[in-house]
Amino acid sequence: MTSRQETVVDQHPYLPQTPAQIAEMLAAIGVRTVEDLFSDIPGRLLLTRPPEIPPALSESDLQAELGEIAMAEGAESALRAGFPLGGGWEPHARSVLVDRLAKLPEFYSAYTPYQAEASQGILQAFHEFQTMIARLFGCDIANASLYDGATALAEAAFMASDLTRGRTRFLVSETVSPQHRAVLKTYFDAADCELVTLPHRLGATDWDRAKDALDDETAALIAANPNHFGVLDDLRAGP
Repeated sequence: MTSRQETVVDQHPYLPQTPAQIAEMLAAIGVRTVEDLFSDIPGRLLLTRPPEIPPALSESDLQAELGEIAMAEGAESALRAGFPLGGGWEPHARSVLVDRLAKLPEFYSAYTPYQAEASQGILQAFHEFQTMIARLFGCDIANASLYDGATALAEAAFMASDLTRGRTRFLVSETVSPQHRAVLKTYFDAADCELVTLPHRLGATDWDRAKDALDDETAALIAANPNHFGVLDDLRAGP
């Protein structure tokens, strides 16, 4: 709190109330100013100068400083890849092309394709994505018709079961998103499949434990990269 003779709106310009509205509320509760609400606080405890805090930092500088603090506190495993928790990735600098591409008319109508005539946007996006994936990986065809990561994971697991001639035991790393694992469990409960969760080690998949858990009945070992803890797993260390 300060003793500067400014209105509350001057000190906090983000407040939606106007000075007139604030005055009306103060009158309703029987005080003259907002400072009167703090009259019980001894004057020696009131701050009469601006707080001594460092100047503001840019977003990238702040991330770097917080990263150094976290590393000093022993959070190396969660920061070594630079990915945020949840396994996502958010670039600091967004290209101006992002808005340009997002506003293309062919992508503007990107709705679920129940009606082809009303869903040209998402169908065009599917075509572009499948074409790029097929070219990048040298595939004859590529699929892009699943809803999200969780259901795509379940579909991939069932495909692994088919490819391994009906095996129904799956190992899933604890580093996989808990929401994805919950969806996987829902699918497996109905399909009578066994789901074994492998505990992580310092935010990364414990590959030694994964190797010990593998057997001839295992259809697949499921991991994420980058994983839910923001760690870039070394999949080459896997079985």
